[in-house]
Amino acid sequence: MNSTNNFTDKFEEWQQRLFQLYQEAIANPKPPASLLPNVITEVGIAAEKLQLAVEQLNREQDALTACQSELEIEPEKYQALFEFLPNPCIVTNPQGIIQQANAVAGKFLNCSENFLVGKSLGEFIASADREIFDAKLAELQRKERIGDWMPRLHPYNRDWIELNVRAIALGDRQGQPSHFHWLFHPVSPDFLGLKLLEKQSSDICQNRPKHCYLKGDLIPLNPETIWIVDRGLVKLSTISDPESEVLMGLVGSSMAFGASTTSLPIYEAIALSERVELISISLPELAASPHLRQALLPRINQRLRQTEAFLAISGKRKVNERLYNLLKLLKREIGEPVPEGTRLKVRLTHKELADACCTTRVTITRMLQKFKKSGRICYDDNQHIIWVEKRNQ
Repeated sequence: MNSTNNFTDKFEEWQQRLFQLYQEAIANPKPPASLLPNVITEVGIAAEKLQLAVEQLNREQDALTACQSELEIEPEKYQALFEFLPNPCIVTNPQGIIQQANAVAGKFLNCSENFLVGKSLGEFIASADREIFDAKLAELQRKERIGDWMPRLHPYNRDWIELNVRAIALGDRQGQPSHFHWLFHPVSPDFLGLKLLEKQSSDICQNRPKHCYLKGDLIPLNPETIWIVDRGLVKLSTISDPESEVLMGLVGSSMAFGASTTSLPIYEAIALSERVELISISLPELAASPHLRQALLPRINQRLRQTEAFLAISGKRKVNERLYNLLKLLKREIGEPVPEGTRLKVRLTHKELADACCTTRVTITRMLQKFKKSGRICYDDNQHIIWVEKRNQ
């Protein structure tokens, strides 16, 4: 920049000198014989200096171009480092809206990293911890970084995960925070991200035959057998009176169920997906294998958490609250990301939703129409419910 300014100053100086010589020539119709050689000498010197300045400017322009090329490569280097981080990393703006996520974060939250862009990080944090999350956002506005914080994070269609979070604030040229980097570390030393879960799932299902059922099939419940869902979705239900079915749970991939996990006298398991694949483990084998028991424990825990959630829903006093919370639970348990929001993988009938909410089918139909009109839900071409993503829902 200084070289360019010097060049401009010198050029203006030479321009003024040539103009001065030109005016002297006009003021003297018969200029002295010595004036012309002086003019030629001055012009030659100016041209030589101008050439040197141009060459210097070209050299600096080449250096600037090379520097610019290096700067263009730097973001690619940092992007590669960002993607190769072994832990989930998310970049948000100061309002907590996700701007970037690495591939590990996508796997961690059970969806594409591109799908995360534009969503609030707070949507994946337990409601009890969201006030703290808002406080952390405000704290990052004042500080360069914050230390470990332990919220519960909820991936799509997976159980809650407790973890450590560290955040760093990066600012713009004016020193104002422009974006925050969030790095996640699982709390348990034995939990090495999703790789451990995948390894456990692979180990427990390895070299075992798969039992296949089609949608609507009744799955037999042997008191000496535990079923593990390898693919698809299973509906668990019971009968409270001759005409009323009660939804007890929706068992998805890697979750466990069986007659030995309930004390209900009437207990049914029905294939809810087009195709369901199950792995069976006998209770004697389970009793003899500590490895199997350890691998099965998180799956049983997941079912207990879901059962508690269904119980909490049934305790709501108003029908619209029961349905609203049921849809939020279904979004979490059997939801998959779509551009409009979160789509329920299977289509539940109004009767099934009514049974889960302890109300009538007519009431559920009316409530769903209200939810659709208010923009909370919509439907795809196959009439699957889509929970429309809104930050304050």
